[in-house]
Amino acid sequence: MPTVLIVDDHQVVRRVVRHALQPLALDVIEAEDGHAALALAASYSVDLVLVDTNLPDQDGFSLLQRLKELPHLAAVPMIMLSSSGGNDEEMRAWEAGAAGFLSKPFHTQTLREAVLHALSTG
Repeated sequence: MPTVLIVDDHQVVRRVVRHALQPLALDVIEAEDGHAALALAASYSVDLVLVDTNLPDQDGFSLLQRLKELPHLAAVPMIMLSSSGGNDEEMRAWEAGAAGFLSKPFHTQTLREAVLHALSTG
């Protein structure tokens, strides 16, 4: 069963994403900030990471790059989640190596499709 790491400082967002992914039979783990995400990434075999662009201890773009520097995560797809959703943020996500970009609020089906696509190509 693939493992997905959700990194978002809002518990409600993490809960919504977990619920949306439930029908896909994925193992979902959660982190509320970059520090917790790095600790979980060191302890789990992760197949996909969903990263909020704005975290309390660092921005999501920096976290994405730090995660990609870990040898066991270098090829793992990562999708950025943003409440701003501006073109600049989306461009930064692609430049940072993101496999996808979703603006909040997103539709459940859009999230599922992005996750399935990233898992199938990652």
